[in-house]
Amino acid sequence: MLQLDEWQKDFIASPDDKILVSGRQTGKSEAMAYDAAQFALTHGNSTTLIISRTERQAQELLIKALNFLHEINKNAIAKGKDRPTQSRVNLKNGAQLLSLPTGIAGEGIRYLTIHKLLADEAQLIPDDVFTAVTPMLLTTGGKISLSGTPQGKRGFFWKAYENSLSQWKVFQVNSEQVVAERPISDTWQQWRKDAALNHLAREKARMSIKQYAQEYLGMFVEDLNQFFPDELIKKCCILKRPLPPALKENNFLGVDIGRLGGDETTYEIINRFKENHYRHVESIVKKQQLTTQTEQEILGLNLIWQPIRIGIDAGSGSLGVGLYDRFMDNPQTKRIIVAMNNRKISLDRDGKSKQRIFKEDMYDNLLAMMERGEILLLDDNEVETSLKSVQVEFADEDNSVSKVRIFGSYTHIAEGLIRSAYLAKKEKINKLAIYYV
Repeated sequence: MLQLDEWQKDFIASPDDKILVSGRQTGKSEAMAYDAAQFALTHGNSTTLIISRTERQAQELLIKALNFLHEINKNAIAKGKDRPTQSRVNLKNGAQLLSLPTGIAGEGIRYLTIHKLLADEAQLIPDDVFTAVTPMLLTTGGKISLSGTPQGKRGFFWKAYENSLSQWKVFQVNSEQVVAERPISDTWQQWRKDAALNHLAREKARMSIKQYAQEYLGMFVEDLNQFFPDELIKKCCILKRPLPPALKENNFLGVDIGRLGGDETTYEIINRFKENHYRHVESIVKKQQLTTQTEQEILGLNLIWQPIRIGIDAGSGSLGVGLYDRFMDNPQTKRIIVAMNNRKISLDRDGKSKQRIFKEDMYDNLLAMMERGEILLLDDNEVETSLKSVQVEFADEDNSVSKVRIFGSYTHIAEGLIRSAYLAKKEKINKLAIYYV
């Protein structure tokens, strides 16, 4: 059974409109799910709506709420024809919990009247969605719970935190605080605490001060900006998926390999159908894959889509190194696999070698393709959310603003896209090139 932290208990107990601003991996989703479960148990004939930018995120929070209902009072859950589904949980007291993706403007959820609204990862939900959903609470006296990690001083989430109208009960926790203060228990052993402290130390050394402050201290930081503007995402993400294998020529596969234990692996395919015209034809996300499973997935996609190039991150220390070696030993893939490292050596204006973050080049390429109207992407909430999550840090050096680094908390799809888009663009320039980038 979950052992709640004191801050989680305080958040759940609050009956007000409330916002939880948090660093990463603090237990904010668990607090939100418990909040939803408890509200449904204590408010018969009510409707609780759980929203997130993507369907999968909303469903995962509903599943956590259902697990808590099993722990608190499993006999309260309806059975038979009213038994739980992926998007709905009914209780015997007439209450229901729903999970829905919001999309870009909340078009599909305007019809509801609700008593409780929970918005998970609210920093990624567009303002138009809140404009659509908040009127659902008008006649019920319903309440709102928001949670998320900051992403710039903008939007509904930031305004709620700013709380200029004193509407919100504001809760703020950070990862350092939670790791240090959480009591040792059956679910939080000393070895987990030690591992978490080591992870935070590594992340603090790796990240810039601003990045770390946002991601782990839960602070709204200046000079961190969204890399792909909302309007550009909306303009480009308009395509429907074709049926494979309808397009077997001029395809390019970009793979972002996730770490086992939570990170997601994504497979992104871009098709070049004429000069300077590209289309996104497939996006596949898999969670908690072994590298052997990733290898088989890539081989399967190779048979279906017959890509000209397959790009994976095979830099020093990355999970793609072993995969790259195996693909180089495979006659089916050795001529098309591309090691796309995040770093390379380049020359500055004086001819001196310096380290350049190659990932920035790939992101710049995709942004330029989108701005020039050369590429159209899938109309997919997960794709849109990943692009929206990408941030860039700027620094003032010698009186000129320059990029420091590109990063984000939900960038797995974007990381696959930048690789496939870069390969598609590069291949047009030199079809005979062997890439070690």
